[in-house]
Amino acid sequence: MPRLNLRSAIPAVTDPGSADPRGGGYHPRLAELRQKSVSGVYAILDAGSREYLYIGESHSGRLYDTLTRHFRTWTPPRGAGEYANSRRQGGMTYDRRDVLVCWVETDDDEAEDLQYDEIERLQPEDNLVGNSDDGELDDDFPV
Repeated sequence: MPRLNLRSAIPAVTDPGSADPRGGGYHPRLAELRQKSVSGVYAILDAGSREYLYIGESHSGRLYDTLTRHFRTWTPPRGAGEYANSRRQGGMTYDRRDVLVCWVETDDDEAEDLQYDEIERLQPEDNLVGNSDDGELDDDFPV
């Protein structure tokens, strides 16, 4: 099974130093994903420290949409409470100018298992699963 590789990480945008919040548009390799119907696992990394921030997956052929939703602004519905930033409300969001991204394409039925394996291996700070005190996956929390 493929694995995420820090060496393949690219800036999410073409001009990370831009004052434009869009950073000049998505990196061409990321933009190419829009034309494909693929599943896979992706990582979002801090561009400065190169630390893994978040690992996610798409198992429905929508890897581009699933990855890039983390760069959109979400307004939680009134009364959303403690889960206002949960995946059901759009998930964690990042300034696309401040991150790197990498991904691997998988078969639909491999994406979720690989995601959990990579969360356990890489311990990204913004995934709730895999960051328990004992390092074990905790299925009671959303990814």
